[in-house]
Formats: sequence, C-alpha cells, structure tokens
Amino acid sequence: RDKMAAVEIKNLSFQYALSKSPALHDVSCCIEEGEFVLLFGASGSGKTTLLSLLKPEIAPAGSKSGSIRLFGNEEEAFDFVGYVSQNQDAQMVADTVYRELSFGLENTELDEGRIRRRIAETADYFGLNEILDKKIHELSGGQKQVCNLCAALCLSPKLLLLDEPIARLDPIAAESFLAVLRRIHQQTGITILLSEHRTESLLCDCDRVLFLENGSLSFDGDAPAFCDYLSENHPLLAPSLPESAQI
Repeated sequence: RDKMAAVEIKNLSFQYALSKSPALHDVSCCIEEGEFVLLFGASGSGKTTLLSLLKPEIAPAGSKSGSIRLFGNEEEAFDFVGYVSQNQDAQMVADTVYRELSFGLENTELDEGRIRRRIAETADYFGLNEILDKKIHELSGGQKQVCNLCAALCLSPKLLLLDEPIARLDPIAAESFLAVLRRIHQQTGITILLSEHRTESLLCDCDRVLFLENGSLSFDGDAPAFCDYLSENHPLLAPSLPESAQI
C-alpha cells in the first residue's frame, strides 16, 4: 500500500509563555510513515520544543500557531506516540524493571493476562529477561535507557520520538542503544524522529536529516546533501559530522 504521512507540520511557530522570542518559527515539513529521520541543530535551536509538541501529554505551555497532523489526525486525537528523553532517570516512575514496563500498559484497556504477555514478548525481544526483577537503581545508564525504550514500545506506538537519547551514555552504551534502535526500525518499520548531536553512527541509517537553526528549519534532505550543506554553510558545526564526511 502507499505510505501515508506520519507527521505533517505546516507553518508551526511556538513561543514559551515567559519568553520574549519564539522557540520555533514557521516550521514546515512532512515525515512519511516508516522513515528514520535525524533532527539536528545546536543547543537552543528548538529540537526539544519540536519533539515535545508532537507528544500532546508533554507539550509545553505557550502560544502556538500553525498545524500538526499525525497519521492524518490532529495531534490531540492521536495517542500512540512513544517518547524517550535524554534524562533516563527523570522518565522512570517505578522501582523495578517489570513495574516500569507495566506502568503504561496498566493505563490502557488491556487485561492483566495480556499485559503480562506483552511484557514477556518485549523483554524477550530486547533480552531483558535477566533484569526484569531488578531495581531501577541497580541498572547502568545504558540499561535504564533501553528500559525506557522498551516501556515506550510496549504501548505499540506508530511514531517514536527520541530526544538526544545517548547524550548521557558512554560510547559503548551509546552504540549498543543505537544498535537496538536500528534493529527495531528494520524489523518493525516504525517511524522514528531522533534528535542528536553525535551523528557518527546515525547518518548511515537515517533516511533524512532536518536541521533546525534558531527555531527555523534551514535544511531538509538526505545525509550526503546534509554533509555538503553543513560543511559549506556552518563550518563550526562540521566537526559534528563523521570523519569520513569531513575528509
């Protein structure tokens, strides 16, 4: 079947209640179902604001204009959006891995038996069976972030948003997390929008790159074109590119 638009953003502007300038200005883009899109930009460029506006439950307070449609629906009508933040501790709400995975499911209409099966399937897929009964505080940073990812995926989202998910992980844990993310995308075809500064392991996997600059979308294209664009227009950010692209 033909792919539909997962995310349609038209002329989106947003300004926080106590801010004197907009965090986003006239942003328009379209992400197709099943795409893996990298959201890039310097700190303060509006990446976190944009991602949070796509998740109605955590959308910030402020004045907004323009429109957002998710899979053809206005954002308020669409519930199945998974979200993983860079602060793995702040996102966790339970004391054990099992309870963390079950927390979101218990707020759905699934009965207890189906919840247990869903958790078992997810834990088996991610190799979490050995730590299901562990206390959250006993986990490494990488394990916590994978747990957050699993908790989001337990709810079977169509769209997965990740806000710099490897920012607080060491290089080995970061690469392990991204490997899990690649496998999810390849095997499920879920739509992914991920913001990140470190592009070394991501540019080869992503279908497109969106570049935010001072709240405006200044680039929307594939990875090779993005490398050329950044090198020519933003030499100070060019070191963020993989070494092969810099050479």
